Amino acid sequence: MHIGGQGHAIGLNLKAPVRDVSRYRLYDVVFDGIHAQGGLAGYAHLAWARQLAQQASPREQVYAVWDATINVVRNKVDFLEILQFRMLGLKDYYDFLNLGFKLTASAGTDLPWGNTIGEVRMYAHTGPDFSADAWFAAMKAGRTFVTNGPMLTVTAEGAIPGNELKVQRNRRVRIRVRTWAPASIGSPKTLEVISQGRVIHSAESRNPDQHELKIDFHLKAEESQWIAARVKSHNGALAHTSPVYVLVNGESFRNQKDLPQLVKYRTEVLDYIGSRLRDPQFVSSEAYRESEVKAFSQELEDARTRYRRLLTSGPKDQTSG
Repeated sequence: MHIGGQGHAIGLNLKAPVRDVSRYRLYDVVFDGIHAQGGLAGYAHLAWARQLAQQASPREQVYAVWDATINVVRNKVDFLEILQFRMLGLKDYYDFLNLGFKLTASAGTDLPWGNTIGEVRMYAHTGPDFSADAWFAAMKAGRTFVTNGPMLTVTAEGAIPGNELKVQRNRRVRIRVRTWAPASIGSPKTLEVISQGRVIHSAESRNPDQHELKIDFHLKAEESQWIAARVKSHNGALAHTSPVYVLVNGESFRNQKDLPQLVKYRTEVLDYIGSRLRDPQFVSSEAYRESEVKAFSQELEDARTRYRRLLTSGPKDQTSG
């Protein structure tokens, strides 16, 4: 589904279409229908939507794919499409992870609108037995990485993306990252380990004929955190993993330090959406029904309440998973 600034939404592993024309602009209605079938729901184009929105309206604040701000906090979303068209969009993905929500990293080619099938890919770790059901289960669990070239793995004491590693405070955790690809596909140039949105370790190669980069170090687990890896190749190819979740003493991986700023920004997005819904010209031009505007406004308040609740949550209060 696709509605203006709300963004494009994707449903996977469906048994039947989910559609209610009378409530078409309420994405949560569709997401609930998808989940009722055991399917997966998420948003497309986060790889480039923010940049496109800023280019289209450089003089005003525009929030791309703003529906995600409503429904991630309401636990309606499984994945975000962060790689597309040789672009890797991480701002919103990192924000939601830092708010404490588990989200799978996905990718898509947007065929037939651009490129070709397989130009970007999402790999899912199914274990020794492959099947369609195992693949979707792996995606739901977050055992993925996205790439348009190099292969990429990250483990924390053997835990792979999507897994939780439960440890006691100050335990030394071994982090191992590897990326590889021939020059014809995109030999790795920079490899970075990301924790809570920040680079905590990196490696670099100046030789395009060097096909592999590795990082192997120990991390002192002073607090819970999500850990992922990303790579950029000599030819510009990109890759990024979903996170491994390191949980210290059962505490949330939510980024407590940045939480006030993160909640403030998401509240501003909700304010923006509310202003759109109060603008008769916008409502008319986008053909919103009166009942949709009313329901949407209630969802905004629900989301706002949930964001406020994060500010008063204790470290052991989990937001998801």
